[in-house]
Amino acid sequence: MKKEAILLAFLALLLLVGCDNHKGESSFFPKTRSLKGVFWNISDSLFRIRELNIAGNYLVLVNANENNQLSMINLSSHSQIFNFCKRGEGPQELLSVDAIFTEDSCVNVYEHNRKEMARFYLDSIEAGNTNVMEKVSFQNAEGFSDIIGFPKGNMWIGCGTFSSLKRFCLSDINGEVISYMGDFPTEKKMEELPFWVLGQAYYSRLCAQPGGNRFAIATSYGEVLQFYECDFGSQTIKEINQHIGRYPSITTSDYRGTPNFTLNRDSKFGYYDICATTDRVYALYSGLPVIEDGHVNGSWQVHEFDWEGNPICCYYLDAEAYSIACRENVLYLCVKNASGEDDIEEYKLDL
Repeated sequence: MKKEAILLAFLALLLLVGCDNHKGESSFFPKTRSLKGVFWNISDSLFRIRELNIAGNYLVLVNANENNQLSMINLSSHSQIFNFCKRGEGPQELLSVDAIFTEDSCVNVYEHNRKEMARFYLDSIEAGNTNVMEKVSFQNAEGFSDIIGFPKGNMWIGCGTFSSLKRFCLSDINGEVISYMGDFPTEKKMEELPFWVLGQAYYSRLCAQPGGNRFAIATSYGEVLQFYECDFGSQTIKEINQHIGRYPSITTSDYRGTPNFTLNRDSKFGYYDICATTDRVYALYSGLPVIEDGHVNGSWQVHEFDWEGNPICCYYLDAEAYSIACRENVLYLCVKNASGEDDIEEYKLDL
């Protein structure tokens, strides 16, 4: 599940806007609404869900099983299921699924160890061919924690831990680095932190405007949400809005003489995940301690914004959620059902 992915990422790290102070409060939003969804009744025996995405008419699941790391379920007929992306070291296998960017016709999977993006086409998967059809190499880039693409702008944008102290890496369609851009929205006391600590503390999720030129980034360990616009001609980006309710709580621990970011008793989840339609951004918000009474907290709210970064509505969920995907006026969330198992819950919004 999403919570497992974030915790595993954190454990791995151990081993090695105007400002608004009401980000986590419903008073920040002009509207609030309680949602009641419909469960898909997806069995734990089939899936252990880590992340959700939409590609064409399919819900794509990052599936933490032993063989196929990805599954896609037809949005109209939930019984039509395809599994793909085998785990392994072979040319048609991936060691891990570290980030996903989906399009109408394909699923792009980024693997951190190889610094490669593998592309799977939906029509090939439907026909029984689950091979990787294309690959993009990012050998000259530093590793990404998440990545999005702008096909019409021939550009990839990744976030991660970069020695340049910038927040984003812009690459061309072939994976060649264009530039590192964007600053971290930090407090003054953070300015002297090593770049890897800053990048770890600001672990984030990206979403792109479908068919557009804007993107948003949501921070997992802080209440930081930023909106950007791309200029494809000059291959640059500019921030158009930001909301900051709480910066990440940063402490470090020594590992072999090197300081690394570590969680502390004040650490809280901010945004678990983020997704978007052509005119709306939906950010899955927690605001709860990372671990409470032995339980890894999830999210009970979805924050809705337009692409100018204006707050629209705060939705309260009827189940604890860990990942989100959307299509038009429908939200799909990875949740825990009444039996404590992974499931998909579908919510229809009145926009």
